[in-house]
Amino acid sequence: MTNDFWTPQFHLFPPQGWMNDPNGLCQFKSVYHAFYQYTPEWPANELRFWGHAVSKDLLSWETLPIAISPDAACDKDGAFSGSAWIETRNTAADGCGHGDNAAAGEVMRLFYTGNVMDETHSEADGIDVGREAYEVMVTSEDGRSFSPKRVVLKPADYPDTCTNHVRDPKVWEQDGVLRMLLGTRERDAAAGNEKSADERHDSGAVLIYDSSDCGKSWTLHSVIRGANALGHREAFGYMWECPFLVQLDDQEFLSVCPQGLSEGASTEPSAGTEPSAGTEPSVDTNPGADASKGSRLSDSVNLQENASSEPLDKWQNIWQSGYFPLPEGQKLINVETVSTDNFVLWDHGFDFYAPQTFVDDSGRTILIGWMGIIDPIYHSYPAGIGFCHNLTLPRELSLSDNGVILQHPVKELDAKRRECVEFVADAVVKIDQLSADI
Repeated sequence: MTNDFWTPQFHLFPPQGWMNDPNGLCQFKSVYHAFYQYTPEWPANELRFWGHAVSKDLLSWETLPIAISPDAACDKDGAFSGSAWIETRNTAADGCGHGDNAAAGEVMRLFYTGNVMDETHSEADGIDVGREAYEVMVTSEDGRSFSPKRVVLKPADYPDTCTNHVRDPKVWEQDGVLRMLLGTRERDAAAGNEKSADERHDSGAVLIYDSSDCGKSWTLHSVIRGANALGHREAFGYMWECPFLVQLDDQEFLSVCPQGLSEGASTEPSAGTEPSAGTEPSVDTNPGADASKGSRLSDSVNLQENASSEPLDKWQNIWQSGYFPLPEGQKLINVETVSTDNFVLWDHGFDFYAPQTFVDDSGRTILIGWMGIIDPIYHSYPAGIGFCHNLTLPRELSLSDNGVILQHPVKELDAKRRECVEFVADAVVKIDQLSADI
C-alpha cells in the first residue's frame, strides 16, 4: 500500500502515462483480468496500447506487462478498445482449434479494433477518408502470453452506410452462436456525397455480427438504429461507441456511448429552455437520490426558465454513457431499432465514460467504467504523479421489481469497512480516520 496521498488504494490505475477505456474485462481461471486503453508515453505520445492487470478480489490489482502493442500493419496507429470472450473446452477435441495440441479447459479470446491512419489525408479524424478500422483477435491459454494477431473483419466487411468510424467489438455467446457488437457512425443518406461530415447529420448505430467458428470469421447479422416513439428512425448522436449487451433476469438492455447529444432534455434544445439574461433560478424540491436513508442537504437549482420534469443534469456530460431497455421478452439480435426516448444514463458524474460489463464465475454482472472523459485536457493532475486517470470501483448490476437496473458496489468492498458508528440528528461526530461511512 502506497503512502502517496494521490495514489488510489482500491481503484485500478496505470503504472505511468494515460489510462482510458476498460477493455477485455473477464474472470479467467478464477482470476479477474482488466485490460485498458493505455498510453505509456503520454503526454509526449498518444499511441494506444492494451494495459493489463489482474486481481483476486477486484480491489487489489497487480500490474502485468503490456498485453497488446500496436506493432502490426492492422493496428499501427493504435490498439483500440475491445472485449474478452472465454471459450470453455470440455475435452481437447472440443472448441475452436486454438492450437494443434489444445488442451481441455479455458481459452481467453481478445477482440479489439486496430486503428490505421493515412497521414496523406488532411481530414484529421478520418471520418470519410484517411482511416481504416480492423477487428483483430488474439488468444491466450494462460492469460499472460498472447498469440499472433488475426484480422477477423476488415473495412470491406462493414455496411456501405458506415463512415470509417467502426470500432469497439464486444463479443459474447448466445443461443450457441458467437455474437459481436460494433459501434459505428452512419453517413447521413439525405445529405448525398456532396456535403462534408461537418455539414451532414450523421447518426450512431450498432452492428451485429455472427460467428460459427469461435470468432475466426464473421457475417453481418443486422444493424440497430435509434427510433422515436412513433417508430421512425431518429438520430441520437452522430456516433455510438463502446456498445455491449446487458442480460438480467431474461431482460435485455443495449448500452452505448452516444457522441453528439446536446445539453437539455432531448437530443436538441427545445424552445424556451436556454437561460436568458436576468433569469431567476427556480428551486427543485426533489429530495434526491434513491437511498433508503437520508436526503440531499440542499435544494437543487434550476437555471432554466419553464423547466420540464427531466433531470436537470441530463446530457450535461461532454459524452454520455447509458442504455436502452428492450421491450419485455425481446432479444437484441431480433430488433432493428431502440427507442431513443427510453435512454437511461449509467452515471450522472462528469468523469465517467466507456463502461463495460462482464459476468464472473458466480454469475454476477459487473460493470467498470473509465473515470475520465475524452477531449478535455486534464491540466490539474498533481505534479510528479506520473499517471492520469483510473477506472471506477466495480459495480454489481441487478434488476429491480419494476425493471430498472440497480447498481451496487461489489460485496468485496464490505471487507474494507471498519467499525459502524451510529449517531442521532444534531450530534457532532468526530472522525479520526480519513474515510468513513455515515
